[in-house]
Amino acid sequence: YLGQGEWMSPAGVIAELDENGKIIIKRPLNEGESVEQLINYSHNERGLTLLPSDVINIDGTLYMQAMWNEGIGNVLYTQIWKSTDQGKTWKSVTTIPTSYLDGYANLITWEQGPDGYIYMMSSEFQRADDVYLTRFKPSDFGNRDAWEHYSMFTDRTGTWGDSYSPVISDKMAAGEMSLRYIDGYWVLAMFNAETMAIEVRISKEIAADWNAITPAQVVVAGTGGWGAEQTPSNFTQLYGGYIMPGSTIDNMDLIVSQWNSSDNSRYMSTQ
Repeated sequence: YLGQGEWMSPAGVIAELDENGKIIIKRPLNEGESVEQLINYSHNERGLTLLPSDVINIDGTLYMQAMWNEGIGNVLYTQIWKSTDQGKTWKSVTTIPTSYLDGYANLITWEQGPDGYIYMMSSEFQRADDVYLTRFKPSDFGNRDAWEHYSMFTDRTGTWGDSYSPVISDKMAAGEMSLRYIDGYWVLAMFNAETMAIEVRISKEIAADWNAITPAQVVVAGTGGWGAEQTPSNFTQLYGGYIMPGSTIDNMDLIVSQWNSSDNSRYMSTQ
């Protein structure tokens, strides 16, 4: 029930899709009926919590990146884990200081491209910054010295290397992101605090000027607030915008969350 039970993050569940494509949560990922944290740690009075950014499946091995926060937005460092037993147990791969990429690699999303590279879009966890692009080979999850960043020139071409510049900076205050390769296209769904909307951008190429792509604002906070009916045009205190597995370009499902942080009366995710 809302507001009851232990404070846990991250947690996992076993789920399936029904005949209408809706998510049905079956049970916790761990054994037993009570959900457990995927990573064993204790919260503290300063608000220590581990918030996951994204999970990727590479040939049956799951990789999860998460941010250690002491108070939401106060990122201490980030960490990558891997699981070879479908998420039951996790082993640390590497820790990454907040100084890496000037903090713009804290909040991430990643997807494997058809060329085999892992492509990662990222930003600071402040809902105030631009979006950056990084790539690396699957063997280099734990070797960020081998990670390459994308730097764009004034003519909108770019290069991979040590330097970096944003791929989205126009009217952008990046929140949670979800990057997926679908039907031959790169799809980025995200919460943009600048527009207070869940936005979707689609590009044939990943290394591109994403500023040139007009986003679809599929769910917006609106102006009605909590006193008005909650609809896609008035989805108050929204965040997330995660692309559902099985989505296609023509039929795409997003998971959009809400949190009424004033009284916790609404804390949920909607498909």
